[in-house]
Amino acid sequence: MSKINCSSCGGGVRERARYCSHCGIKLLTEKVGYASRLRETSYLHPEWLAKLETTLQQHRNTTLPLKSLGKSRDIRLVAILPCLTLGLYALYWWWITQQELCRYLQRNEFIPLRDLLLFVLSGGLWGLYMHYHYAVQIIKIQENLHLPTSNYLKFLCPLLSLFFLGFISMSLLQSELNNIWELEKYV
Repeated sequence: MSKINCSSCGGGVRERARYCSHCGIKLLTEKVGYASRLRETSYLHPEWLAKLETTLQQHRNTTLPLKSLGKSRDIRLVAILPCLTLGLYALYWWWITQQELCRYLQRNEFIPLRDLLLFVLSGGLWGLYMHYHYAVQIIKIQENLHLPTSNYLKFLCPLLSLFFLGFISMSLLQSELNNIWELEKYV
C-alpha cells in the first residue's frame, strides 16, 4: 500500500485515508471516477488500455447531451425496495431503466405497456426475457464504449429471476449501469 504525506504535519498516511493519523486533519482527496478506476485496472489486459484511451479520446471530442445519461441509483435500494413495496418499485425500475437504455442507444422500441401486459399474462415468465434483454442492452453499451463486457449477465440475470431472485439481478444490472453513467460523467 502506498503512502502520501499529510499537507499539514508532513506525517505519512495511507493513500486512501480521509484523515491524517498523526494530526487528525481531513485530507484533500480527489474524486475518483470509473474512468480512473478503469485506467488503474486495465494493466490486467493491455488491449483494454488502448481501447479505453481511444474511447476516452472520442468522448472528449464529442459530448453527449445531458439527457442521454441515465441516473445512478444505489444498488442496495434497488435490491430492497422491490421487496418492501411488494414489487411496485420493480415495475417503476423496469420502466425508467428501459427509458434510459432506449434513449442512450437511440432506439424507439420503448414499449413498457407491452412488457407489463406480457409479464402479467405469462405469469411472470416474460420477466426472464426482460432480465436477458436488459443485460444484452448493457453489453451493447459496454461494447460501444470499448469497455470490458459483462457477458455473464445475460445468463446470470435470467437464472436469478427464475429462482425468484430478480431483485438481485436488478442490482447487478443497476451496478453495471452506474459504472456506465459514471464513466460518462467523468470523461
